[in-house]
Amino acid sequence: MIMVGEGRFDFDIERGYYGDDYELKVSYYFDRVENEKEKDAREKAEAMIKASAAEKRKKAAEARKLKKDAEYAEFLRLKAKFEND
Repeated sequence: MIMVGEGRFDFDIERGYYGDDYELKVSYYFDRVENEKEKDAREKAEAMIKASAAEKRKKAAEARKLKKDAEYAEFLRLKAKFEND
């Protein structure tokens, strides 16, 4: 595993049953750096989420515009009707 410069140490001292022995436990917790494959997969997923959100916003804006402007809605209906012919 690849270690990053930032991490944290955890020191833990435990006493034994009889009290005259000690045990020192040192743990180092760190963040692992992404490799290129993981980075590409994460960026691709983020781009898909962003594109989906943009499409939802665009559809919502179009719906609001159609609700407010009946003439524009009629234009789109006629446009769709005559484009198919």
